[in-house]
Amino acid sequence: MKSKIIALFFVMLLSIPLLPVNATDDQSPSIPVIEGPCESKCGEMCEYIIQSKDPQDDDIFYSVRCSDDVACIELGPYESEEIVKFCHCWWTFYQTTNPFVLRVKAKDTYGHESEWATFETNLTDLKIKEDAISPNNFLFFQLITHLINRFPIRVNPIFFT
Repeated sequence: MKSKIIALFFVMLLSIPLLPVNATDDQSPSIPVIEGPCESKCGEMCEYIIQSKDPQDDDIFYSVRCSDDVACIELGPYESEEIVKFCHCWWTFYQTTNPFVLRVKAKDTYGHESEWATFETNLTDLKIKEDAISPNNFLFFQLITHLINRFPIRVNPIFFT
């Protein structure tokens, strides 16, 4: 009797269809959409808009990386599809050639991450201006940029649809 129960258990176990695991179906947020100016000047404040959608409508965090190495920040949490404003001043301390690249990745509250999205901005005045990159101006703009990104103005997406 015992062997029949064990045999029946193995038959039932083998009859369960095995479902393939799809690595691309991990319910990650969509690749963020980035909008902003394609051209700017060194030291000029640029405003970018970031938006991503999560399939389960989980809250989203954003990792933002700038190619001039001035800003590497985390933003969030934000609702799925919420419009997020991000400001940045491009500087020529670490990078002196165009294009300057903004990279953004979305991550939901369960750790599912999107691929990196990129947006390129060209600086029209790559000549180094001594007054534009003085340490006092740089620290001031870095502080302002940090405060703007730390306390963002939330935009209601209903007005933009």
